[in-house]
Amino acid sequence: MKVLLAVDGSDHADKALTYYFANIHKEGNEVIVYSHAKIPGIPKTWLGGMPMLTHEEIDRLIANHKKECHDLKEKLKKKCEQYGDNITVSVQSQDGGAGCNIIKKAESSEAGLIVTGTRGLGKISSTVLGSVSDYVLHHAKIPVIICHT
Repeated sequence: MKVLLAVDGSDHADKALTYYFANIHKEGNEVIVYSHAKIPGIPKTWLGGMPMLTHEEIDRLIANHKKECHDLKEKLKKKCEQYGDNITVSVQSQDGGAGCNIIKKAESSEAGLIVTGTRGLGKISSTVLGSVSDYVLHHAKIPVIICHT
């Protein structure tokens, strides 16, 4: 079975990854460790909508984002080394919300299960802000395990 582990580099995501491998993983499962990296926004001026940043600043913003994505991918690869060879790590920069992109990744990779953590939002914050895990749970067409850590 293909399993999509949706992570974001947080402690909650690390605990979900650890929980999956300690309690759910079966030999032969193909695991895709996936992190959605939101493309950074470029501030606009109030009038005219032109960027407030110079081209050099925009280039630096993009370079920093690419470095953060690369560093997260390397961190996840290192963490996954102990769990075997049948693991792919994917950090993708995409427009849109993390929840929507997790669903898209699960569908495109033909995953049979999604495992994710929570941010531990309280009831009020979760109601007001929503949550990625809640979105995934309600929009996925496959089973979802949410590790509350």
